[in-house]
Amino acid sequence: MIADGYLVGDGTWELRIFVTDLKTERVLRVKGDLHIGGVMLKLVEDLDMAIDWSDHALWWPRKRSWLTRTRSTLDQYGVQADALLHFTPMHKTCRIQLPDLRYIDYRVDFSIKCFTSVVQLCKELGIRHPEELSFCRPLVHEHLKKNQQKIGVTARQRGRDFAPVTNGLNSLLNTSSNSKKSSSISSPIDHRTQSVPTLNDRTPTPVWTNTNGYGTYSSIAKNGPSGPMYNLNTPSVTTPLNSDNIYTNEHHLPDLSQSPQYVTGEARSSLLKPKTLQEKARMNVAWLDSSLSLYEQDVEEYDLILLRYKYLSFYDLNPKLDAVRINQIYEQARWSLLNEQIDCTEAEMYMFAGLQLQVNLHVLNPDLLSNYQNSQLKQTSIDEEIDSALTELQLQLEGVSITDSRAKTLTKFSQNNSLSNITHIPELTDYLSLKLMKPKRFTIRSYKQYFFVFKDTRLVCYRSREERGGQPILTINLKGAEVTPEVNLSQGKYSVKLEVPDYSYSNGSAYNGNSFNSSNSIGSMNEYWLKFSNEEQYARWLGAFKLAVKGRTMADAVNYENEVRQIIDLLALQHPIVSGSSNKALINQSQVHDLPLEDYIATRFLRKVKSRSQILQRIIEANANVKTLPQIDAKLKYIRAWQALPDFGVTLFIVKFAESRKEELLGVASNRLMRMDTHTGDHLKTWNFSTMKSWNVNWEIKQMQVQFEDENVRFHCLSADTKIVHEFLGGYIFLSMRSKDQNQTLNEELFHKLTGGWI
Repeated sequence: MIADGYLVGDGTWELRIFVTDLKTERVLRVKGDLHIGGVMLKLVEDLDMAIDWSDHALWWPRKRSWLTRTRSTLDQYGVQADALLHFTPMHKTCRIQLPDLRYIDYRVDFSIKCFTSVVQLCKELGIRHPEELSFCRPLVHEHLKKNQQKIGVTARQRGRDFAPVTNGLNSLLNTSSNSKKSSSISSPIDHRTQSVPTLNDRTPTPVWTNTNGYGTYSSIAKNGPSGPMYNLNTPSVTTPLNSDNIYTNEHHLPDLSQSPQYVTGEARSSLLKPKTLQEKARMNVAWLDSSLSLYEQDVEEYDLILLRYKYLSFYDLNPKLDAVRINQIYEQARWSLLNEQIDCTEAEMYMFAGLQLQVNLHVLNPDLLSNYQNSQLKQTSIDEEIDSALTELQLQLEGVSITDSRAKTLTKFSQNNSLSNITHIPELTDYLSLKLMKPKRFTIRSYKQYFFVFKDTRLVCYRSREERGGQPILTINLKGAEVTPEVNLSQGKYSVKLEVPDYSYSNGSAYNGNSFNSSNSIGSMNEYWLKFSNEEQYARWLGAFKLAVKGRTMADAVNYENEVRQIIDLLALQHPIVSGSSNKALINQSQVHDLPLEDYIATRFLRKVKSRSQILQRIIEANANVKTLPQIDAKLKYIRAWQALPDFGVTLFIVKFAESRKEELLGVASNRLMRMDTHTGDHLKTWNFSTMKSWNVNWEIKQMQVQFEDENVRFHCLSADTKIVHEFLGGYIFLSMRSKDQNQTLNEELFHKLTGGWI
């Protein structure tokens, strides 16, 4: 039987396909065994337009799935007669905010996994090791008020109006003889033309549109919405109102190794300042799924997404290769401190401000700084330069990256501690002050002095030096413990808090006043405070503790010496130095008296000092410590100091453990999981990745289970999707497997195997 030119009963059926570029729908007669490539070919023949359709693919909106396997059939995909497919470009323009808060418009592949999109973007921007970054949604303050496992599209992500505009494709269609087959066409204008960001006169914010490797670069001036407006859909046919600000040469791409000193009002208003640990944990709901495409996660064309460093484990920071990468890490570190997402002390805050000022001085007055540094360099003896170069080369060959060419402390500690002798088992011995805080039934309310011996990863306590060799009153294994430094330079106090599991005792003893009694409780953390008499003693012991918690000892001479050097350097930067005349000249000529202090000092510290001149003076004094540093070294020191903060690299989630009914915090770091108190942040339990055997997720009930050598940990995540926790765990394991081979290629298959959850 023939009907409408088709043979009825031959197994064919009608498939509706909506062509997004033409805003028109086509109905094709197909069979279930027709492959996807044949469907697209049949559609293009039906459209009969001389257009390059090579970037187009079929999208199934109801299933939220791309039909990209062109050899698979409609039956294999499960497409039936009731389905509506979209024929749409795979590459679409997205508005992306970089870690330094600048915006770029970039054509992203919406049909591939989010992780692969990040890799492609980082390659275009010149950022090495893209596995450390990811996309996330822009949040608003309301997202921090309550737990949400999924947030969908946020107000900032898609808060725009649409207006008709003629782009390159429409112009081509309007002149085509076959345009009568399509319906009326309109395309949304870029939403930023509705509200152009503003910026300080001195540093305009660049906005860059990239298409097929070529960019359109524009500086948006201070004049706001009345300033230049332009279409960012197709650079080849764009006609800006102010053509003097547009460059279409690939050599005019924005310099991402340098960031504007002042951000736009739009970017500043988008910054979130979490006030509690719970709010910090709720911020992680924003991360996109690395295993899904952007389209599958409700990201549409012209949406705003953020590019951020997700895994804070930076591999091989090389100033010669990573100028862009170092700058973006530096900017993310800076804003995390200013927004109080990571806590630091007041002295540390001014140290960071001094380093930031040094970075900006190179922009404000590069010639003066260059001449000053050259004169300082001439005063350095040739012998010191040779020794410094040899030391740096030795550390780099050992896989340790250093940024300070002066490493005097390395030789000093190598000689004092005999670490260069490989047959010698290094140890530390000294009188230290001890205070026991937990368990509370054994609390020592004041510090008492004991003789301590630290060897391998064990800390042994005796009443005096003469009793060494006898029965110790306390033995602690620091492997798997938590070490938190507490320093107050103005008062000369140097302390370290040790949070140690109960089972870390070797002799099962705890103090009761005159002696130590047994404690067999497992699953809680005992808290000890050690107080040191000076900086050198503090640095030597803290350096040893940091290695011990990772299961390493002072026998690893290079790493131990590097730890000690970094601690001493960090303390040296925090000592205020009265600026000399040369530094005052630099500051005056650079006109930093009108610095926006809120861009240098976190708000909680600004409230403590009412006088602007006092704050500025402290920043200048802090800058005197680093006034000879080149810009790239100042950024690297900033990053190293950021990494040394106790809270660095710990990603928080609000969870409910299987054996508990109350909400608790789960901290995920590069080498461990931490069970933490929701209000105080105290560590209740720590599990090292080195003792982990497996992890998996029950996707039906969204429960994650991590199996360690001594126990199984099960929990539900309340503040984000469990998949995000799974990705952090697998991602850090993937990053730990990176080798020193500079020619290594990124193993995306292994990354998805570790983070994808085998869905």
